[in-house]
Amino acid sequence: MDYKPEQKERLEQVIAETREATNDLEQRLKNGEPREPLERRYAALKQEELQKVVGILSPGQKSVWQRALGRDFDLTKLGQAKFKAPELVDSGEWLNSAPLTLESLAGNVVVLHFYAFGCINCIRNYPTYVEWQERFRGKGVVIIGIHTPETAAEQDLAAVREKAEAAGFTFPVLIDTAKATWNAWGNSMWPSVYVVDKQGYVRHFWPGELKWQGATGDVWIGERIEALLSEPANR
Repeated sequence: MDYKPEQKERLEQVIAETREATNDLEQRLKNGEPREPLERRYAALKQEELQKVVGILSPGQKSVWQRALGRDFDLTKLGQAKFKAPELVDSGEWLNSAPLTLESLAGNVVVLHFYAFGCINCIRNYPTYVEWQERFRGKGVVIIGIHTPETAAEQDLAAVREKAEAAGFTFPVLIDTAKATWNAWGNSMWPSVYVVDKQGYVRHFWPGELKWQGATGDVWIGERIEALLSEPANR
């Protein structure tokens, strides 16, 4: 590319600034901030970096670079990756329902959330779960709570029932005392919300509080549920 010294300096500065910004995003993710907004910001940073790099190049350098990259390809033609949701592991303890399987719920949108009744971040999500159970009642949406204990006190089955009733949960709750479903899903934090489409594929995920520090995860997930409802059951 035969960069001039001043071009090299500017390119190194752009790359360093982008690296610093992306490292900050990675740290915020580790601190528990929702993944989706951070991923969008990451994509924007990389696009900004590309634009700055292109702006530094001369017309001749741009031509050489374009030939090296090849023709543009529309990545949207690749479609969206989908992952089959792991099956629920029946512990034998269910609230508000007989035992359920995801296979039996095919054709419905399933909203599955892991929680523990002593987790304050989980408790702050409760009003949204109650709002969803009313909003989507009778519309082909099944909300399932997976109560996986974090502390010894949260292993008390009577307390799980009492807390769920007090929260207004009328949706099914699997008491996952042995963490069997938690482990099957590879879940790693309380709370976590997964949205499964009508064909049984995990399509969306929100880690942590839905409204953490002004986040609008409740709105974002609600919109994704509506979108999945509009999809056919078989494709």
